[in-house]
Amino acid sequence: MSMPTIFVMQDSQRGTQDDALGLLVSTMEEPLKSKGCLAKISLATFRFTAGNKGLSSAGTTKLAKDNPRVLRATVKILTMKQTPDERYAMMKHLGRCRDCEHCRREHEEAVERCQADGRPETDYCPYPIYWALMNTCVLLCLALTDLTQHKFRNRKADKPDDAPPDSIEGLAWWASIEESFPDKFVVQVATRLAIFYRPFARELLRPPFALSLILPVQHIDKTITLPPSSKTWPERSQAESLEHEIDSLLEMFHTLNLFDREKFKDMLISENKKFVPILERAVDYISTSSGSVPEKSRPRIIMSLKSFIATGKAKVDPTTGKLEIAFDPGAPEFESFWSQYDTIQKAFNAITTARKSGCWNVDCPLRFGGAQSRICSQCDLLRFCDQQCQRQAWRHAEFPHKAHCAMIRKFKDQLGKDNWAWLFTPDPSYERFQQVCRAKSVDLNLVKEVGDWLRFLTGLKSVRDSAETREQIVEGLSRLT
Repeated sequence: MSMPTIFVMQDSQRGTQDDALGLLVSTMEEPLKSKGCLAKISLATFRFTAGNKGLSSAGTTKLAKDNPRVLRATVKILTMKQTPDERYAMMKHLGRCRDCEHCRREHEEAVERCQADGRPETDYCPYPIYWALMNTCVLLCLALTDLTQHKFRNRKADKPDDAPPDSIEGLAWWASIEESFPDKFVVQVATRLAIFYRPFARELLRPPFALSLILPVQHIDKTITLPPSSKTWPERSQAESLEHEIDSLLEMFHTLNLFDREKFKDMLISENKKFVPILERAVDYISTSSGSVPEKSRPRIIMSLKSFIATGKAKVDPTTGKLEIAFDPGAPEFESFWSQYDTIQKAFNAITTARKSGCWNVDCPLRFGGAQSRICSQCDLLRFCDQQCQRQAWRHAEFPHKAHCAMIRKFKDQLGKDNWAWLFTPDPSYERFQQVCRAKSVDLNLVKEVGDWLRFLTGLKSVRDSAETREQIVEGLSRLT
C-alpha cells in the first residue's frame, strides 16, 4: 500500500486556525462548490491539528463544543446521500488540481489504493480528504461523548421518530473504504451518534447491519489474515490495529445492547454465519499468536469476543421457548480473567461507562435505552430520563441518589476538573488514571466505593429489566447482595 505524500510547508503558508476551520467547513458543507484542492485541504488540516497541540482533554472538548458548525458539517458529509457516481464526481472535484506536485501525487496514490484493494474507481478517496475528516471526527466524538441527546442537531428540523437510512448508507461507504487507511473512525462516530440519537441506534439494528456488524467484522478479518510481520501503517503495528478494530466493534455492541437488548440479540443470531466464524478465528489467532494484540488486552478481548460468539450461537429451547446461551461467566477461564482486575480498575471501568448507561433511576419504567439527556448537575455523572425520574432517584426509599451524590462529588473534586473531563473522552486509559490518582493523592477507598455503588446499581437495573416475575427479581437481588 502506498504511503501518503508528506506536504512540507513554509512558515508563511501556515495562516491561522480560524482560516483552516473555515476552509474545512466550507469544503464539507458544499463540497461541489469548494475552492479547495488536495494541497489546500492538506494545509488547512495541518494548521488545524497544529493549533490543537498541547490542549488538555477539557480544552479539546471545549474546542469541539465551541465549533458546532464544524461538527454539523462533518456529520453532513459523512451522511450525505449520494450514488457511487455522484460521490466519485465529488471526490474528483475536490482533487481537481493537477498543477502542483502534491495534488498529482495524492491523486496517483488514491488511484493506486483502489487498484491494490480491488475496489472500483468510484471508491476513489485521496488521503488529504480522509485525513481532514479523521481530525474533525475526533472533535465530533469528543463533543458527542460530553453532550446530551440530540444537541448536535437542529431540533426544529427533526421529527421525533425519524429514521435515517440514508445516513447509515453514507457512513457505511466511508467505513467500507477504511481498509485503505490507518485509523478507523467511522464506526466510532456511528457508535456515538447511536448513544445520543435514538432513531440512529434504531436504524443500526435493522438489516443489513453494515455499520453495526458486517463492516467492523470484515476489518478484523482482514487484519488477522495479514502476514505476522506486516504493519497496517508505519506508526501502527498489526497488534495495535487489531486491538483498535476489536475495541471499536465491542463499543458498538455495548451501545446497541444498552439501547435494545432483544433486538441486539436478534441481530447477532440472524447474522451468526457472517460474524461467528470470523470472531472464532480472531479468538484462535489471539490465543495462539504471540504479539497478536498487546498482552495486557488479551484476556479482556478473548472474553468479550467469546460472549458475543455464544450469543450468536444461541438456540431456542423447544420446550420453554426461551433462548439458551451457552456462556458461563463463572467458568475457570473467566474467573481467571476477572481475577486480573483489581477493585480500582473495576471502579474505573464503571465510572468511565456510567454516562452511557441509560437512566440511573432503578425504578425507571423504560426497560432499555441509550444515554439520557438529563444529567445530575451535582455529581456530573449519572443521567436520567427526565426531572421526574431524577427526583424519584434522589429520594428513593432503598437506593437514594442523594446519599451517594456527595460521595461522587468528593471523588470528582479530588480528581480535578480537567482530569474529570478526561474520564469521558473516547479513549481514557487505566494506566493514566493510576498516575493521576497518585499525583492528586486521590483517596482510593473513595474510588472503590464509587465503583462498587455503580456496579451494584447496574446489576440491580439489569435484574429488574430482564426478570419476568417477582420471584426472579428476588433471586437476582440475592445474588447482588
